[in-house]
Amino acid sequence: GVHSTPEASAQLLALLRGGVGEQQQAPLPLRPFSSEAELRRAVEGTLALDIRSPLQRERHPNPGGSAQQPFFVGDLWFHELHVTYGLLPRVVDAAAGAPAAVRIDRVEPRPTAATAAAPAAAEP
Repeated sequence: GVHSTPEASAQLLALLRGGVGEQQQAPLPLRPFSSEAELRRAVEGTLALDIRSPLQRERHPNPGGSAQQPFFVGDLWFHELHVTYGLLPRVVDAAAGAPAAVRIDRVEPRPTAATAAAPAAAEP
């Protein structure tokens, strides 16, 4: 299954609703999705697939067991989002399905050309 940390859930909600407190910003557009729930389901559905390359699968095999530390950390660029996730090992029953649990650890806005080209603030 796919689950989000409380921090990642709060980050996604803030991005979709325009920030919180001093972090006010324009909400990220949902289009072509019809709702926040539909976008969340699309992200989770994508991460439920093992989207790693064959080389990544070879270098980071699922060790099995039920450890809380991810055996693989990756990122997904999806819609207007940059999602950082970890694959957590779980005991695999050949008939059960997915070989790993997916934990969404961080959700950030996808950088735009304007933000990527903006100069970094100089420190005093």
